[in-house]
Amino acid sequence: MTAKIFIKRTIVAFTAVICFTLNSWTDFSPVKWIGMIFYFVCFAMYLKTLYLALFKMKKVTADLLVVTVMIVSLLAGQILSGALVAWFISMGLAISFTIIERTGRKIAALTRETNKVVRVVKDGIIKAIPIDQVCPGDEVVVPQGEMIPFDGVITEGASSIDESVITGEPFALFKQTGDCVTSGSITTTSQLKIKAEKAGNKGFFYVMAKQIEASLKVKPKTHITADRIVQFFISGVVIYALGVFIVTGFLTKDLTAGLIRMAAVTAVACPLDVPKLILLSSLPTS
Repeated sequence: MTAKIFIKRTIVAFTAVICFTLNSWTDFSPVKWIGMIFYFVCFAMYLKTLYLALFKMKKVTADLLVVTVMIVSLLAGQILSGALVAWFISMGLAISFTIIERTGRKIAALTRETNKVVRVVKDGIIKAIPIDQVCPGDEVVVPQGEMIPFDGVITEGASSIDESVITGEPFALFKQTGDCVTSGSITTTSQLKIKAEKAGNKGFFYVMAKQIEASLKVKPKTHITADRIVQFFISGVVIYALGVFIVTGFLTKDLTAGLIRMAAVTAVACPLDVPKLILLSSLPTS
């Protein structure tokens, strides 16, 4: 699942909402039928994802709630409500997945920095070697605008150092010969020559990046627990909604009222928990 998918669903569902709203104001039936087309397109998008989850992944996902509320809303004649729920959920998930993907790209860029080579000065000759081969005492040239690859001391030059990646401090700090610098910070105004105080693979940034990379390969226990809760919650809501329909529909012989109440149950459950549940049930694992 990607942000683009939910952005498309948001646009389709919002178009349906606009059409149904205009129809309710103007009673112009062609607008309603256009809205119906977009409604079924959005429904098909969620139904496809639900099918893949049930028969390919062998698990219940929160798409079941969205599909249920759209079906019941249609049968109950409350199609605008179904479109609103689909739009609201799609928009929330589009925002959530956009943030997740941006964070993922930043983490990927962070880990890629550990694979870069550095310019070590030995006997007046500059040699390019991997960061993890840097030894204590090696002097490295860090050009302006590049990240400092290891923890060390400035031996030549002065520059404003951006340490926002490490400390969160938004303002650059001026540092000169003799000052200590931390790996992950960026020299913004001048080239520096830095002497390593520890091995390249022992620096703060290198260790942090490798730990982040390793953590992304493991599914946390809290994620596993939440995934199990998702299965019970979704199934429970659907079963409860069916029970409400049976009691208020068949027993009272008012199927329309039963469908409306069933739609209400599923609609209430969706805004409260679907964004979190879909995220938990659809995040990739390694």
